[in-house]
Amino acid sequence: MALWGKNDNLESAGTVSLNYTTRVVTGSGTTFGTVGFGTVGQVIRFGSRGGGGTYFGDAVIESVSSATSVKIVTTDGLTGAAIAGTSYYLSELPKYTDVDKEWSQAHDSTNGSYKTHVRARALATTGIGGSVIAVNTLGDAANVAAAGNDALSNGGANITVVGIKTGVADSGHGTAAGVGTIFVTAPPGVAVGDFVYDGLGYGVNYGRKMISAIGSTTITTGGGDVGVSSFQAALAKDKGVTFWSENIVSLASGVTAQVTTGTDIDFKRYSGGYDRVIYGVSTTDAQLFDGSTTEYRTEGAGWVGVTTFVDCHGNLRVKKETLVAIGGDSGISTGANGIGYPTPV
Repeated sequence: MALWGKNDNLESAGTVSLNYTTRVVTGSGTTFGTVGFGTVGQVIRFGSRGGGGTYFGDAVIESVSSATSVKIVTTDGLTGAAIAGTSYYLSELPKYTDVDKEWSQAHDSTNGSYKTHVRARALATTGIGGSVIAVNTLGDAANVAAAGNDALSNGGANITVVGIKTGVADSGHGTAAGVGTIFVTAPPGVAVGDFVYDGLGYGVNYGRKMISAIGSTTITTGGGDVGVSSFQAALAKDKGVTFWSENIVSLASGVTAQVTTGTDIDFKRYSGGYDRVIYGVSTTDAQLFDGSTTEYRTEGAGWVGVTTFVDCHGNLRVKKETLVAIGGDSGISTGANGIGYPTPV
C-alpha cells in the first residue's frame, strides 16, 4: 500500500465522534467507504483549522465498517481532547506523519513562556498594590509594549503591561467643574510638566492639562493643549484620572512586591508555543508563494510540513520542510475540502 497519494481535497461530508478506547470513529452524514472517500490507508484529520476552530490531529484509517463507521490505527497523533460532533478532513498525506513527533499534533505546544525582554531601572518607588511604575520609556524601557505580550516580573509573577506613558489613579474627593486643583495622588514618576486628562476627551475646550504643581494628595493644572487650565467637568470621588508621562508604565494589576527607586526591574515578553501541520501544496500554490518575501514563502510543491511559532521578540517564525516533492501538472490536488495553504492559527 502506498505511503502517500496526491489528493488533499477528498470529500468529507458530515461530522464525526471518536471513542479513544476502541479507536472507532462514528460519523453522522458521512460517506466512508465510498470510492476514494474515507478508505483504508487514508488519513482522517479531526477538527478544523483557522476561523476559531479546534484542530485535534491526524490518524490513519485501519478499517471501514460502514458509511458511518471506521476504525483508526492509533490515537497517538491526537491531542487527547474529546472529539464529538466535529468536522474533519480526509487526505492522502504521508501516513507515517501522524505518529512522527516532528509533526504529530500530540507533540504540539500551545503553552508559551515568558522570557526576559528588557531590563530597566525604577525611577520612583511603587508600593504593594500599585499598578503604575516609573521607568524611562525613552531609554531603557523603550522597547516595552502594551500589546498583551509584555509583562513586569514581580513577586514571582508576570503582570501584564496595559499602558505605556499612561497611568490611572483614583480621585480622593469629588471636585466641582472649573477647578484647577483636584484631589488625586499622582502615580510614581509623574512630575510637573506632565499631563492629566479632564475625562471629556479632546475638543475645543477640553483635552489634557499640564501639571503645574503636585501635592501629597492633590495636583494643580496650569495650562492645556488649548490654553484651558481648569477641569471642564466635575470629578466624582474614586473616579479614575488618567495621567501622561514619558516615565510611566501601567499594569493590569497591582504589584505584590514593592518596586524601589534605583532597583533593576525586568520586563518579560511572552513567546507562544508552536504549531505543526502537514500541508498539501499544489503547483499553483507553489507558484504563488515560491520566492515570496512573506513568512509563508515555499520552495516547491508537494507534501510540506510547516512549523509556526512566535519568538521572544514577538515575531512570527515559519519553518518549512518538504517531505515529498510532487510538482508539475499532476501535483497535489487541493481545494475547499482540505486545509488550504497557508491557514494561520
